[in-house]
Amino acid sequence: MVEKSSSGDISRTTMLKYGIGGLGIAMFSGLFGYTYNYYFYNYSSPAYDMGMILGYTFLIFAIWNTINDPIFGFISDRTRSRWGRRRPYIIFFVPVLTLGLFMIFFPFGSGFNYYFIWILLALFVYDTGYTFVGLTYASLLPELTFDLDKRAKTNTLSVIFMGIGTILTYIIGFLFLRSVPILQLTAILFAIIGSAALLFTGFTVKEKRQFMEVPALGAKDAVLKAFLNKSFLTFETFNFTYTLMYNIMQIALIQYAISVLEVSDFEGVILLAVFFLVSFLGFPLMIYLNRKLGTKTTVLLFTCVFACTITFTFFVSNFIAVLIIVAILGISYSAPALLNNLLIADIVDEDEVKTGRRREGMYFGGNALITKPAISVAAFIVGIFNTYFLFNPSFDVHSPKYIHADTALLGIRIVMGIVPALFLAIGLLFFLLYPLNKKRVEKLKKELEELHSKQQKNRIS
Repeated sequence: MVEKSSSGDISRTTMLKYGIGGLGIAMFSGLFGYTYNYYFYNYSSPAYDMGMILGYTFLIFAIWNTINDPIFGFISDRTRSRWGRRRPYIIFFVPVLTLGLFMIFFPFGSGFNYYFIWILLALFVYDTGYTFVGLTYASLLPELTFDLDKRAKTNTLSVIFMGIGTILTYIIGFLFLRSVPILQLTAILFAIIGSAALLFTGFTVKEKRQFMEVPALGAKDAVLKAFLNKSFLTFETFNFTYTLMYNIMQIALIQYAISVLEVSDFEGVILLAVFFLVSFLGFPLMIYLNRKLGTKTTVLLFTCVFACTITFTFFVSNFIAVLIIVAILGISYSAPALLNNLLIADIVDEDEVKTGRRREGMYFGGNALITKPAISVAAFIVGIFNTYFLFNPSFDVHSPKYIHADTALLGIRIVMGIVPALFLAIGLLFFLLYPLNKKRVEKLKKELEELHSKQQKNRIS
């Protein structure tokens, strides 16, 4: 179940096996992304404010997000089994993840207090499963190969499968968000497909034995060495703002399309299709630029383009103009979507040179510790904006009876175009301080080869 070889080589078959798991990750996370709007659209009533319920529920839920990821990552790094350090958690926590998703989309009862408790419990179950599965899946990538180009191609396959899953969930969500039975049926179908994809990866991808032969760090050293790492801290500050921006945009996009653009269902699908199609087409370009400019420079450049472009959604309401904006956002999005995990992989490689240990679990867990609460914060921000600007998705803002239409539309424009750009600008300032540029990473790989060669000689002797 684990490989003895210390080679950095990886076959195309293994690349594909790993990539397929991305489909499952995206299907679960994509459906979860509609949790906020699902409850808002289908369970709002005059008796209680669903926006405030969801806002505060996600904010409380962020506490669990804060503590579970580094703990689970530390546990994974210390695991020693014939199955490996990562695969057991993919295999055994997929059912927990599925249960949590079903709890989200099949609520029982009614009332303010009931929904608050039920949604909170469903989020806790879902996130426990998703954390173990998503964390260990991501942690597999850096140790599969140390070749920068092969690592990028492996991650590209994963991101492509993730993109397919994301497109499917976006389209289904856009078309059937207001139809509870169809959305629930979709949740069942996607959970089956997503579970199968993740279990396929869990059962077929092999880990390397060599990384289980080195004793793991204790809890205190593991935490301190990670969270005092300059490369990690500067990247994570950027990554938090990027994740926050993306989730705000994901929540606000449907509200923006329906209420500001007044698009038909078909036009909404066109917007989504253009965004993701252009993103896919951008992957070969990003791999090329990653090879020529380095990961840091490529991500920095296109995130700047994204931040500038998304502000135009505040000013325009013409479908064609927004279509052009979406295309530019798509090509810009492809850089961090494809390369952010490679930045973490570089940080893990740097840490191994310093500590002699592979600690993907701690670093991907630390990444989730910092970025996953951004999902909850995004829902809270959108909920606050909806409440403050008197927007209720249950009503047509263009109806003569909706007396707060102008205020509501202004709030949607702000939360779609201005708020994400401001957060990204702050993150980019910190990312400029990230030290692992192309020259440093190339030197790091040589140091890593020397370390592995020395460890191999010690094992033989």
